[in-house]
Amino acid sequence: MIEQKYKVWHKGNKAWYKDDYSLDYEECDGTLNILPLRENGIDNVLHFLQYTGIDDKNGVEIYDGWIIEMLGNNCLVKRVGACFVAQIIGDIGERYYLLLGTFDIEVIGNMYDTPQLLEVKR
Repeated sequence: MIEQKYKVWHKGNKAWYKDDYSLDYEECDGTLNILPLRENGIDNVLHFLQYTGIDDKNGVEIYDGWIIEMLGNNCLVKRVGACFVAQIIGDIGERYYLLLGTFDIEVIGNMYDTPQLLEVKR
């Protein structure tokens, strides 16, 4: 089972929250409990990036929104349905690799700190 762990990006401040968050589902209604963030009324400007359960070859945790090098391609990690995939950056056909942790993967950045890695090389 994948550990439910998140990193939190504050869109307005363009900064990471200093702590990682483990979020629990409320037993009674299935909603996410992200207190104190919701109590402070700032959840509408936050991006929650979920841990994939996979670490790269250097032991770095991989989250959705991370940019990785895999099979000679730069890829953006995304959640599609119940799966995490690696989308090849700049691929016209929008090919995806299912992210299983069986490849030689290295984190090279993320979509917030290093957005230039999302640009297509010509």
